[in-house]
This record gives sequence, C-alpha cells and structure tokens, in this order.
Amino acid sequence: MQKLIDADLRVTGLRQVLRALDQQQLAWAVVALDADAKVKDQVIPALQAAHIPFETIPTMKELGKICGISVGAAVAGVLKFA
Repeated sequence: MQKLIDADLRVTGLRQVLRALDQQQLAWAVVALDADAKVKDQVIPALQAAHIPFETIPTMKELGKICGISVGAAVAGVLKFA
C-alpha cells in the first residue's frame, strides 16, 4: 500500500480507474474486498485482461483513508508517468 500512499499521480473510484485503464495510463491498482460484487466483477477481470498488477485491501473505508478522502473507495490506481 505504500506505493499508493507515495504516488503523485493516482485515481480513485471505479470510473476513474476504468478510464485510466482504457487510456493505457494505469500502472497498478488496489481493490477493496468489501466493495460491491458488481464493481469487483467489472474491475478485476479488466485489470487481469490488461495485465495490470493489483492488490486487495480489506475495506473501502481503509482505501478511502489511504487516498485522502473522507468516504470509502472501492478501487484506486496509480498512473504511469508520462
């Protein structure tokens, strides 16, 4: 998780992560295990198909806190450097 904490360029949330993935800008991701199954079923196969490494974290609340937001986050990612 330190990689996410230290990242200058990160995205938070399903839409932003999927957009970065589509634009081939995503380097690495984190998925909350307590996220809605529909979210996990959408993002995990997309990450695997694109060969993007990812880790899991137990709760959305914990992921949101790491990302510096006051709400939970289902998924977050680190962007590639331009």
